[in-house]
Amino acid sequence: MRRRSALIFLHVPKTAGMTLRHVLASRYRPRETFVIGNDINADIRRFVAMEAPRRERIRLLMGHMSFGLHEFLAPGARYVTVLRHPVDRVLSEYRFLKTNARHPLHGQVARMSLEEYLERDVSGQAANGQTRLLSGSHESGSVGIPGRKPLDESSVARALDNIERHFVLAGTQERFEESLLLLARRLGWRTLPFFVVRNVTGTRVSPLAEGEDARERIESFNRLDMALYRAVSELVDRAVADAGPGFTTSLDRFVRFNALYQGMESRRVQYRRRFLRLAGRFLPISRSLE
Repeated sequence: MRRRSALIFLHVPKTAGMTLRHVLASRYRPRETFVIGNDINADIRRFVAMEAPRRERIRLLMGHMSFGLHEFLAPGARYVTVLRHPVDRVLSEYRFLKTNARHPLHGQVARMSLEEYLERDVSGQAANGQTRLLSGSHESGSVGIPGRKPLDESSVARALDNIERHFVLAGTQERFEESLLLLARRLGWRTLPFFVVRNVTGTRVSPLAEGEDARERIESFNRLDMALYRAVSELVDRAVADAGPGFTTSLDRFVRFNALYQGMESRRVQYRRRFLRLAGRFLPISRSLE
């Protein structure tokens, strides 16, 4: 039986990535999965330093990274990613870093205005972060670890070329269900990829809530990402059209059944929490050990 090629989920921050991570994790064995966690740079270096035979057994690699780590996997590894409108994504990350006290950058961003956040780019993602990751911009000698070198229009072309040659799919958060269904078809999954939305930033912010000037400022700092996002959106449009009229019917069924699935998952979590509260009330640890 032929072994399937590895899949690399290049997780762009604040693009529904945790939701897709859970979908992918359910499709692969834990022993064949390598996750780049919170200590991103250290985890990438640990992955690269693994013995080649061990790395080549990995079937799923996922996390925040720059394009290029396929070089360390068995031949045939393919990427998947999800992009998001740059204005929405930057605002979401900005709000997340300002409100999440556990994040390492919270102390720096907490008192920053949006303008300061854009100018200082402490996360490396406030200005053309999506282009940086997909073009493969990385630290000198450290493939996979995002770098800081200046980008230009050639970076967008390089990102699109990477998508064409190395990606099974580049989708968009705004068309997440379509992107996920396309991915399932291209990877030959036999069951629908039901999902529950995860890790949503607590404060949802419309770009217009910050004012039209703020939107224009974010776009000016992310002109390369705007071009990349438009190009990828067109790729998604084309893929949906090429999938034929039956895709719309399949999508409608998927959306309806996934709504039922999310409802069942929500109730399951509620029942579990209720059970744990009752168990803690009526069965204290001291009694349960008697």
